[in-house]
Amino acid sequence: GGSFKARWTVPADAVGNEATISVALPSVTTAMVGVDYFESTVREAPLTITADLATAAILLQYAQRRKIDSKALADLRKRVMMAVGALQFAQKSDGSYSYWRNGQSSVYVTAWALEGLVEAQQLDVAVPQETIQKSATWLANQVDSEGLVEVDSISFWEGDSRKVQLGVTAEVFYVLARIPKATRTPAIERALDKLTKSYATYLKQPTLDPLAAGRALQAMAALGKMETTEVKSVITRLLSARDERHWEPSWFHAYAGRVDATTAMIELMVAVDATGYRADIRDALQWVLSTRESWGAWHSERATAAAARALLAAGLDDKDYSGTIQVYLDGKKVREYKIDGRDPLISALELNHLSLGRGLAAGEHEVEVRFDGAPVSVLHTARTWPKKTLGASASAAGYKLTSKAKSAKLSVGQSSTIDLSVAMPATRDVTRVLIAPSGLLAVQTGELARLI
Repeated sequence: GGSFKARWTVPADAVGNEATISVALPSVTTAMVGVDYFESTVREAPLTITADLATAAILLQYAQRRKIDSKALADLRKRVMMAVGALQFAQKSDGSYSYWRNGQSSVYVTAWALEGLVEAQQLDVAVPQETIQKSATWLANQVDSEGLVEVDSISFWEGDSRKVQLGVTAEVFYVLARIPKATRTPAIERALDKLTKSYATYLKQPTLDPLAAGRALQAMAALGKMETTEVKSVITRLLSARDERHWEPSWFHAYAGRVDATTAMIELMVAVDATGYRADIRDALQWVLSTRESWGAWHSERATAAAARALLAAGLDDKDYSGTIQVYLDGKKVREYKIDGRDPLISALELNHLSLGRGLAAGEHEVEVRFDGAPVSVLHTARTWPKKTLGASASAAGYKLTSKAKSAKLSVGQSSTIDLSVAMPATRDVTRVLIAPSGLLAVQTGELARLI
């Protein structure tokens, strides 16, 4: 329990103003996504089956840990078991899975199928170890002496360039690293050694694919092959390179690729330092949620499974966050929410963006958020449009931000310098200052993002 309080002042000569708050709970729900088979023959559809299997398994993991029970979950469990059986049937004798376009064994499809089986293994569902071990061993045998796999039949629009190789091989590395050590064959161990050496070199390159780097870093951290300080150094580089609040992979250009890359980074940051990266995790998760389509899925089966993984990684813990959240503006209660600990996000969904009003009267205002149960995170945003904008000062919750501009007027093509001074309380260990463009200026927002 506790409270958050902020004060800000609207200048008397302001020509416009508005204020909002966003209250985020630490636990995030997932969407119940139906599981269905769209192809008449399961041998032709391992990608679809696996996407459904992975999503359903993740939803069940969430439900089990949150002690949620319903008839829908019982049905979902049956569908997981059906999907595991279907993948057993679709598996070739050598352990591989084929791509629907040509029926040939595919590294990409096999890695994806194996990932679905590994997710199902986290449940109390019987997953044949022989099925997992055969697929993992087949994948391990596809890793060449350079620590890469052949990808000449991934998708015709992606090709088989070095970037595609690095991206797909990172997926193989990630899933092989998730195989329990007790069940790894000598071939799997040899492949992991080669992959570790290959990506230790790759991660030193000046430009990295966030999807490939995120998966490779997860694998190396899980295997204990990279020090935490080194992993954080690469994460810092990837955060600095992120523009427009999402990561763009260099080989998986479909929209699902952005969700996949963002998920890889969320899972990585949660695994390495969930507390230290909580602001970045929250931003990334907000982007994932913003891309969800109106009927509940994310662009494709693959993207939906990735989004479910992101929600599970970033939003899950085993605490009961039942309680109350109250919002006061200038001493008057404007909102009250009863939080259901079993589904805290949906029970306070409106708090994701709550307007405190536009055209507030000139003078000082105060917003207070009182809460018990969940340790909420509050983002308070207040904007004013004064007649003169050469310098401004604002303070709230122990923070003070002052800006001074060196040019009174600018025309198109001219540049100016703005000096910012930030003071903050010592009790806050993570603080982010967002430098946002004015709606009247045409600026390079990517460059501004790197100034955060």
